[in-house]
Amino acid sequence: MKPIGWTPRTAIAQVAGTIILCVGLAAFLVKDPLVVAVVSAAVAGAGVFVIAADRPDLVLYPGLGLLALFPFLAAPTRGALVLDPGLLLLWIVGASLVFGSAARGEQLRITLIDIAMVVFLGALLLSVVAGVQHFTGYEQLLYLWLGPYIAGRCVVQRIGISSLCRGIVAAALFLAPFVLYEAASSRNLFLKLFPGATDVQAGLGVATLRFGSTRVQASFGQPIPLAIFLSTASLLSFGLGLQAESGRTRRLWFALALALAGLQAAALARTGWVLLVIGLLAMTLAHPRLIIRPGRIGLAILLLSVILVVGAFGPTKSLLFGQSSSQGNSVAGSANYRVELLNYVEQPGVLSALGTRSTFQGPQGDISIDDEYIALAVQWGFVAAAAFILLVIAVAVTGWRHRRTAVASVLFSTTLANMLVLAGVALLTQAQVFFWLLVGACAGVAAALPSTAGVTPDWRAT
Repeated sequence: MKPIGWTPRTAIAQVAGTIILCVGLAAFLVKDPLVVAVVSAAVAGAGVFVIAADRPDLVLYPGLGLLALFPFLAAPTRGALVLDPGLLLLWIVGASLVFGSAARGEQLRITLIDIAMVVFLGALLLSVVAGVQHFTGYEQLLYLWLGPYIAGRCVVQRIGISSLCRGIVAAALFLAPFVLYEAASSRNLFLKLFPGATDVQAGLGVATLRFGSTRVQASFGQPIPLAIFLSTASLLSFGLGLQAESGRTRRLWFALALALAGLQAAALARTGWVLLVIGLLAMTLAHPRLIIRPGRIGLAILLLSVILVVGAFGPTKSLLFGQSSSQGNSVAGSANYRVELLNYVEQPGVLSALGTRSTFQGPQGDISIDDEYIALAVQWGFVAAAAFILLVIAVAVTGWRHRRTAVASVLFSTTLANMLVLAGVALLTQAQVFFWLLVGACAGVAAALPSTAGVTPDWRAT
């Protein structure tokens, strides 16, 4: 029971006051700056933990914004752990909600996605137990993937699907001005502010050109993760528009979806376009009555027109429809390399059940693996890759079961589209954090919908 006069605002004020007092005392009593910093971080983390227990949205939304705006490669590291502020906030949100749920004695409902996730993480651990991979590598993946999964699973049950989608779209909109500036000036402001946010060997944080134009990467350190993030936000915005009740709100969400879809074109990555197409097709198959309506034929025509207009000019035309120049050939070569990679790993001795520590050498001597499924199979073994495929199937099956709930079908369709495009790209930088946040949210929806579907069929009352 909350004390008399308790409100979220007073609680936040009390927590903020406690943090300031403790930090001030630490600075006064201790002269070592490192000790003061550690104490300050610990007290601040405890304060955020308290806030997240009652108002997870107040911690989640800043976390999503920091994930979008803070370069992942610029985050300090502690051993194998990347101390990215957005990722840390997601861990705090997830831990706080799990602790609160346990304290209240709430029963945990295990879903098919949860089981598949445990199997996947267990398959990765097998490689460590067998002595093939070091535990530090497993620890890093657990930190990068499990925290967002738990946060997504827990928070979606507290704030609802629509609120989570709005948070991701808002983060994309905050990033939009920086993307536009980089596209117009060929200058990445994030690399100016964080010159150390590069990994030349991995090709991250390095300026790249395609068809004579700069491929925008913003804070994501690589064009493809940026395109995936913006396309994901576009799909979620489109889905929010589909289930909006007022015409004005619907038009606003559709306009934002079109703007974000056009914005991802600045990355000059086909993956973003593929994600959009798969996501829209999945939504149509899952909930055709939501999209195929007489009043929305004009919307379909408008969406097609925007794609054609964006694709008819400059580098995007060459990207989508090809050209005969050497740069066009380089794009075709990128696609051909993925085919060669698939044929290469099918050869005897390339793959093993539990992976390998050796540095991968592709068919052309390249260490790049532009396929998350193959990357898992090479490094962690085809057992882990098979477990990941089972996770994809679990999301697809669960999404099909809940396809009649409009906003849930949007979430599952977008998540499944993200999973399928991983056949052409690896999980990179903060895009992987958003990915696992969505997967966790799908598990949370599957756990919550049976008990709420009879009350709020569209799950909008959040």
